[in-house]
Amino acid sequence: MIVAVRLLVLTLFPLTLLSGQSGDVPGVDRLDLIAGMRSADPDRRIAALRAAEPRLAGRSDLVLQGILRRLTKDPDREVRHQVAISLGNTGLGRPVLKRFAEVSLRELLVFAADRSTVRVVIQCCEKKIATMLRELIDDPRFAAEAEGRSEVLRALAEDLLLQRDSEAIVEVLDLINQEPPGWRRQALLSGVLMNLPSGIIDADKLHFAFRPRALDRMRASEDAQLRQAAERIAKVSTWIGGVSPLDRGESALFTRGERLYGLNCVACHRQDGLGTSILAPPLVGSEWVLESDERLVRILTSGLTGPVTVAGKRYQMSGMVGFPGLDDEQIAALIIYLRRAWEHQGEPITTEEVARIRAEIGDHRGPWTEVELLRLRE
Repeated sequence: MIVAVRLLVLTLFPLTLLSGQSGDVPGVDRLDLIAGMRSADPDRRIAALRAAEPRLAGRSDLVLQGILRRLTKDPDREVRHQVAISLGNTGLGRPVLKRFAEVSLRELLVFAADRSTVRVVIQCCEKKIATMLRELIDDPRFAAEAEGRSEVLRALAEDLLLQRDSEAIVEVLDLINQEPPGWRRQALLSGVLMNLPSGIIDADKLHFAFRPRALDRMRASEDAQLRQAAERIAKVSTWIGGVSPLDRGESALFTRGERLYGLNCVACHRQDGLGTSILAPPLVGSEWVLESDERLVRILTSGLTGPVTVAGKRYQMSGMVGFPGLDDEQIAALIIYLRRAWEHQGEPITTEEVARIRAEIGDHRGPWTEVELLRLRE
């Protein structure tokens, strides 16, 4: 008798739910919800998802959550759309459940998403879009191009521009810098460039507390598309201070670089960085310090010899020795110190970038000359 009643309820279940009711349905318990969410009928799956929302709003249910997660890969587009809505209503009062919902929404974007589903995801995770975007880019399953993925990245980047959140915009620019040419970088760029403000007056511009270092990296890129994009962004941007302050990791490297400077450089270039004579040019304001990673890493690793021009003045280097014994992190620390000491506002460098440049140096022997260094790309 109980089984018969349950079967009758399950038969009527989708019709009741599809009529517009979204709360708990009298006579439909947890097992009915599980059966509905596992049904072969897409309409029943949608109805069950709607009915399960009140249960998932404030309590953990590992079975329902597991089924909900599996439905992120549902073959039916309408079901996936409802999954997005239901996940947005999951854990409204519980942070742990909310994180489950956010991770599941990212799964939805990894495996299948259309424009309408992406819009639901954005509405559900408006304050977490930058985090979701980075997690998608870092997900190896999202590396290959597939239907809808370009649209996902473009829509997320568009939303961050429309929010006018300066930190989130910097996050997107960082991602663009990290991406090699390809569909992902193109999608991110499109989302940014399509939603730039007019910038006719300051009130219309993108406002940053500091000049975005990510924008500087784009401007310095050898990729023409990135340079052009950076110019467009810079024209509609404004900032109060110089470049962004060092983060915690960079600050630690700065302190380490200060010690390395005292041990290796201060005898010739002095504590104030002004140099000692025509043989030891100043580091303060030097284009060799502030402009090119490629050149500075080579100088610090292998040394510099012969005549060199610094800030328009000619110096006769008598053979500055390099520091091949310093590892990549030590070289990065020394560069960060040189670029932020003496009120410099130069761009920091990463250990990974130092390693890349040193690998390119190959079997070069002896100190570099100005002529050799000037042949390198900026």
